[in-house]
Amino acid sequence: MRAAVFVFPASALSALLPVAAAHSWHLGASGYGVALGAIGFGAVLAVVIAARVRQRVSANVLLAAGAAVYGLAPLAVAWLPFAAATPVLVLSGMSWLITLTTLNAAAQLVLPRWVRARGLSMYLLVFTGSQAVGSYVWGLVATRAGLNIALIWAAVLLGAAALSVFALPLRPFPGDQSLDVSTAWPEPTVVFGPHPNDGPVLVNTRYRVSAENLDPFVEAMSAVRRSRLRTGGHSWRLYHSPEDPDTVIERFTVPSWSEFQHQHTERWLDYDHEAVAKAVGYAIDSTSNQQYYLALRVRR
Repeated sequence: MRAAVFVFPASALSALLPVAAAHSWHLGASGYGVALGAIGFGAVLAVVIAARVRQRVSANVLLAAGAAVYGLAPLAVAWLPFAAATPVLVLSGMSWLITLTTLNAAAQLVLPRWVRARGLSMYLLVFTGSQAVGSYVWGLVATRAGLNIALIWAAVLLGAAALSVFALPLRPFPGDQSLDVSTAWPEPTVVFGPHPNDGPVLVNTRYRVSAENLDPFVEAMSAVRRSRLRTGGHSWRLYHSPEDPDTVIERFTVPSWSEFQHQHTERWLDYDHEAVAKAVGYAIDSTSNQQYYLALRVRR
C-alpha cells in the first residue's frame, strides 16, 4: 500500500517530463537528456547518504519526507524555467531512490525466508503496476485538462501521500521476533511412510484448560490460528467438549503430507511457536496431545 500510494502520483513526473521538455521548456533531445540526467544524478548522490540517513531517521519519516520532496518536482516542472527546475529534479532523484530503498528494505526484513520470493514478487507487481497505470492516467489527465493541471494534481497527491504516513505507517518489526525456523514442533511418529501427495492431513491437538483460564486461552489461540493458516493450514477450528469441560481440541487440515512437512520443518518460525507457548501457558499442564490423520478415499 505504501508503494502504491507513492508510486502512482510519482509516475506523473517520468511520464510527463518529455512533454514538458518539448512544449514548456522548448528543449530538444539533448535537453531532455540533461533533465533526465539530473534525476539520475540525484539518485547517485542518494546512494552515498542513504545508509547514514536510514540509521538516524525512521522509515516512516523517510517515506513522508521522500513524498513531500518529490512532490516539489512536478510543481517545478510546471512553473519554473529549465535552469531553476534542474536542482529540484536532482532532489527528486534523491527522494526516489531513498524511498525505493526504504520500501525494499522493509519488505525484505519482515518476510520469512520461505515466503520471501513470493512476497517480494507481489511487492514488485504493485510497484511496477502502479507506475504503469499511473503513467497512463496522468497522460490522459494531461491530454484532457492540460500539462500543468496534471503536474499540479500529482504534486497534491504526493503531499497527501506524505501525510498518509501518519494514518498508514509501515509497521515496525519487533526486534525480539525471530524469523528463524522453529524446531519446537515435534516430529510425527509414523508406522508407514505416507506418499507426498497423500492427504489432506488432519492435525488434532488436545489441551487441558481449566474453566477460569478458558477465556484467555481462547484469546491467545487467535494468534495460533493465524500462524496455522499462514503456514499452509486451512479449516481451522477450536472445539470445547461438553462432556469434559477441561478439554479443548484444536483441529485444522493441511492439503497434503508434503505440505504438512513443509509447514513444520520450513515455515513454522520461532515467533509462531511463541504464540503456541503463550496459549499452552493457560493450560493445566504444558504438554499437549497432538495426533495426525491422513484422509482416506471413500467411493461414492
